[in-house]
Amino acid sequence: MKSLGGLLTFAIFAQLSMGVSSHAEVFVSNGETYRVTLLSPIGRITAPAVLPLTFTVTLNNGEPLSPDDLTITVDAAMIAHYHGLVRSPIVRRLRGTTFTVDGLFFHMPGEWDIFVDVKRGRILERTQWKIDVQ
Repeated sequence: MKSLGGLLTFAIFAQLSMGVSSHAEVFVSNGETYRVTLLSPIGRITAPAVLPLTFTVTLNNGEPLSPDDLTITVDAAMIAHYHGLVRSPIVRRLRGTTFTVDGLFFHMPGEWDIFVDVKRGRILERTQWKIDVQ
């Protein structure tokens, strides 16, 4: 498998060069247990594109969250076209409850839903938001 590291680095540089704002976006899971806070800004995305994504997962009630029993998966779908990504992204733990995603590749323009699934023990909750890929 060919590494996407160089492409990911280019994508981050391209976003920084475009002056994307660095304010954090926060999304709450469907069961309202978790918050997913984006640490990498999402600016204008033009397909085909790899979206660099770094985020933290915390409990919505502010209590401490142990990273040991967390499993995180990330996916995306074009709901209107009934399809998802052509490649599976890879989620890596950076430290504690901070994660980065490599290979989140959007191959065509349109409205996409991004899913971050947080599994702790036997309970899974989904965090979901929309992006518009040009």
